[in-house]
Amino acid sequence: MATTSIQNSLGQNAFLQLLVTQLKYQNPLQPTDNQQFIAQLAQFSSLEQMTNVSTGETHVLNQLQAMGATMSTSTGFDMLGLNVTAAVNGSSIQGTVTGVQFANGGVQLQVGNQSVNLSDVQSISK
Repeated sequence: MATTSIQNSLGQNAFLQLLVTQLKYQNPLQPTDNQQFIAQLAQFSSLEQMTNVSTGETHVLNQLQAMGATMSTSTGFDMLGLNVTAAVNGSSIQGTVTGVQFANGGVQLQVGNQSVNLSDVQSISK
């Protein structure tokens, strides 16, 4: 993420330096058309807005992923003391949820002496 910010910053600076250099070295007898400058500025503005949208989308996606992890963890804790049936490696495991942990990028339930992924739970009962 930090790399993207640096690259965008360099892109903006490079564009402004190019624009200043273009103005500095233009032929005074044949100056660049104002419409060309306006078109360049409009393109730059569009690029900047697309970059801002992309950054915003990335932020929203990160927030949604964090919220999903929080909800999964909360669901796991809500299952403490409940009886579950889960499919693990082709076999069915039944038992009471005695513990919850966040491991391997997901919520793991302790059922008996085995850890079960929350996503492997097939049924829940009291």
